[in-house]
Amino acid sequence: MSCKLPICYIIICFISLTLSAQNVIYVAPNGVSDGSTWAKASNIKDAIAYADSGDELWLRQGTYIITETLEVDFSLKLYGGYSGVGNNRDPENYQSILNGGNKVSVLDVTSRASEVLLDGLYFENGLARSESEIEDLSEGGGLSLRGDGSVILNCVFRNNNSRNSMGSGAIYIWADDVLVENCIFENNSVLENYAEYGNIGGGAIHIRFGANNVIKACEFKNNSSYYEGGAIHSFADNAHILDCVFEGNYSHNRGGAIFLNNNSLTVSNSVIKNNRSAINGGGLFANFGELTLENVRFENNEAEEYGGGLYNNFGTIKITNSLFFKNQAVAGGGIYNAEDIELSNVNFISNEHTALYTTPHL
Repeated sequence: MSCKLPICYIIICFISLTLSAQNVIYVAPNGVSDGSTWAKASNIKDAIAYADSGDELWLRQGTYIITETLEVDFSLKLYGGYSGVGNNRDPENYQSILNGGNKVSVLDVTSRASEVLLDGLYFENGLARSESEIEDLSEGGGLSLRGDGSVILNCVFRNNNSRNSMGSGAIYIWADDVLVENCIFENNSVLENYAEYGNIGGGAIHIRFGANNVIKACEFKNNSSYYEGGAIHSFADNAHILDCVFEGNYSHNRGGAIFLNNNSLTVSNSVIKNNRSAINGGGLFANFGELTLENVRFENNEAEEYGGGLYNNFGTIKITNSLFFKNQAVAGGGIYNAEDIELSNVNFISNEHTALYTTPHL
């Protein structure tokens, strides 16, 4: 009998530790207490500071004014959309808005964190600051994400900006195995920057480094960048974009919706329409790298110079089961190709100034 008591004690302690690792902290915009109940809700900064790895933060509806960038450096789950009564949750009707006031980046998930979950949150009016304001060459206006295996679900990123030379309007990603799913990106921008070097970044998302990142079932509308990639700038290995819609995005440079810079990208089951670039690649610009397009519709995209739908700059491209419809450019209304391209069951309809223009080099 004496040998069994320590075993039972260890089991009980293990169960207790497991339960405590899944603690819920209740958060409200005006919270001042310990977060143990809705009536004793905490503010978001204190909730993060006193949380343990694996805890859940439940955010009541309302606007959270962020005056200093929130930092998460361990595994944590943040859920928005609670009414403040029990577990009643509806992120669309009970919006939990994290507002940077056009002064600071909203949230930083550091490289010390992993498997962070953000679900049902609104990121608004965040600002990725310039190097003269912060000692960092990279920041996202809404979110800086460096934690591997993190998941962003059912979130809205709206009216976030970047004047950081390598940042992004909404999300800056430097991590592996990140999933961004069922999110809306609207009116996010990368502004002109006067740094001596760099000056890149997607209006909504900049995947700077990392591998195996997935963007799924998202909408990108009216995002813009003074540099490459009106919505997305991808500089990572084996990135995937699927079941997404890109509409009304603009680059003052190349890649009205998407800019691929080296490495590899697959886009599938997506629509790229009504996007525009001031130079080349109204819908998408591939700069070296490997691009695979499967069941993608390029419609009514415009480049002021070449490649209304797609511009291939010394990349290797494979396109299957796709459509180029009513895209416009000075040459290569559908595709302007300067390297290897393989087409299978691809239709070109009503593109202006040559559906497919191929040249051996620039």
